[in-house]
Amino acid sequence: MGSALLRGWIEAFPSTAFHIVTPHPEKVAATFPNAHFYASASALHAHAPLLEFDIGILAIKPKIAFDALPAYRPLFKKTHLLISLLAGTSISTLNKHIDHRCPLLRAMPNLGAAAQQSATVMYGGPDLADTHKNLATAFFNGVGKTFWVHNEKQFDQAMIAVGCGPGLIYKLLAHFQEALLPLGFEEEEMQDMLKAMLKSANGYAQQNNQYFEKLAAHLGKEGSYTHKGLTAANPALEKATQDFVTAIK
Repeated sequence: MGSALLRGWIEAFPSTAFHIVTPHPEKVAATFPNAHFYASASALHAHAPLLEFDIGILAIKPKIAFDALPAYRPLFKKTHLLISLLAGTSISTLNKHIDHRCPLLRAMPNLGAAAQQSATVMYGGPDLADTHKNLATAFFNGVGKTFWVHNEKQFDQAMIAVGCGPGLIYKLLAHFQEALLPLGFEEEEMQDMLKAMLKSANGYAQQNNQYFEKLAAHLGKEGSYTHKGLTAANPALEKATQDFVTAIK
């Protein structure tokens, strides 16, 4: 996720300086020549002791983050904004590890960020200033579209849609592709065709401000091939999607 975001941000904000701490900077430095990489927090501080940043992004696993955060505490100031991408880790838990040194919010983008097409859910708590909220919105709008929610429970539930949802769509398309291949299509040909279909379906949905059920009904009018297929598949699709959501929540 971090690489996808960085790729999208560098393209969206070419004049912005990015400083990244990663265990193996030599593996990624060539991919992002315009960014600055360091192997540790101490290396970052040694090379840029007077560095003033606007936003810090926490994009590692929770257990690693909790062990690593103490080394970053001296870098945090009240004027900074720390954005956590850690799934399942509350703002109150994170604040304990940074000693409430700076404003904090949670964000959940998806891999579409690399193509500047991410859907990002955000939550900052009642104490987050509008200036920091606006800063985070502008930053993540550079890689897609942001959606602010009202509480952390809603944030965790929205993660099912924006974080896990793409996997469900891809799996559905994979099954669709498997069903179509015996009809005489080549795998790569059908892969390209379905990607084009997905893009056109998204474009149609964006231009028509209607709920998905209405869109499906419009395309699947009674007597049409689409209607026949949807009528047969709908019970299984309904159960499969409900099972998907239930398993996650």
